[in-house]
Amino acid sequence: ARTALRERGYALVVEGYMDVVALAQAGFGNAVATLGTACTAEHVHKLLRFTDSIVFSFDGDAAGRRAAGRALEASLPHASDTRSIKFLFLPTEHDPDSYVRELGAEAFERCVSQSVPLSRQIAQTAAEDCDLDTAEGRSHMLANARVLWAALPDGGLKRQMLGELAALGRLPLDDLATLWQPAAAPTRAAGAPAAAHRAAPARAVAGGTSANRARRISTGIATLLDRAIWLLVHHSELWDALDSPAHATLAAQPAPYDALFGCIERTLHEHGPVAPAALLAELGAQAEGDAAQLAVARIAAFHAPQAEPTAELQPRGELERVLTRIRLQMIEEELQRLFESGALSPDAQVRSRQLMSLRSTLKAQAASPVAG
Repeated sequence: ARTALRERGYALVVEGYMDVVALAQAGFGNAVATLGTACTAEHVHKLLRFTDSIVFSFDGDAAGRRAAGRALEASLPHASDTRSIKFLFLPTEHDPDSYVRELGAEAFERCVSQSVPLSRQIAQTAAEDCDLDTAEGRSHMLANARVLWAALPDGGLKRQMLGELAALGRLPLDDLATLWQPAAAPTRAAGAPAAAHRAAPARAVAGGTSANRARRISTGIATLLDRAIWLLVHHSELWDALDSPAHATLAAQPAPYDALFGCIERTLHEHGPVAPAALLAELGAQAEGDAAQLAVARIAAFHAPQAEPTAELQPRGELERVLTRIRLQMIEEELQRLFESGALSPDAQVRSRQLMSLRSTLKAQAASPVAG
């Protein structure tokens, strides 16, 4: 669906794979489905690596409404100010397959154009089964809405939604903000600087827990992920040389790196290998929040590493070594979580043995000379 996603400008998410087949035959090659499972935040995250616009299309029956509710919850953490997430509900007697076969592609296209924006879907979901003509019903609606609203990332959309929900609940905006103050508190990491500054990183820092990595992001200390992005910026042809597990490893990194790697994937998919300055400019334009801007500033300040005393690493060889060290970090963190959880269940014991075996293999790889 990648080519069609780019051509149509949005991903069309449906419930069943026969819906995908019928829509593809009707010219909607941008349709995708979750193969019978509920839509998850991971699905949404993966789609947003290729497009900034998603339309969820569900059956008009009760099951379709429940599926829309799950998709809404999965989408909220990713609903930034530059993304579009909408919901399309067909008549109760239709699913996308039957609708497009019976009424045609143009009729379905009109339905897509009338999709419900995420902001309106939040309000409708919160108000379901609530009598908004009574104080009790409006209070119930606001209680439902608070959980959904709190899941939104801080930004213009979240702040506008606060005003819209206050109006729907017939409550002054200041009163609702005070009522929801814990959820409305700023989300900037403690100690994060107000603006990015240039660091002078000769080498990326290895090791440490997720908390340590979060502190490095906020204080400007270079990370292995910075080095990986630097290599991809200056050698963008390496992206297509990576295998699927490597792509999955990079996509699974914590914010802001998940978004930065997603930006690299979208840009290279649309344009092919690009010049370092152009790719760095695209990363800077898409960076949202202090942590992302700081990471891009660090990467812009990187310089080529000095030659290793044992072997001069070529870019591909160095990227492979960096990826190995990133995987080692992830294994160490998972092992730490397992051991800190107390007595290990049989499944956890099996998992810990698997991780320790994989750790030994990766350490051997990291210690061996690599030539690109």
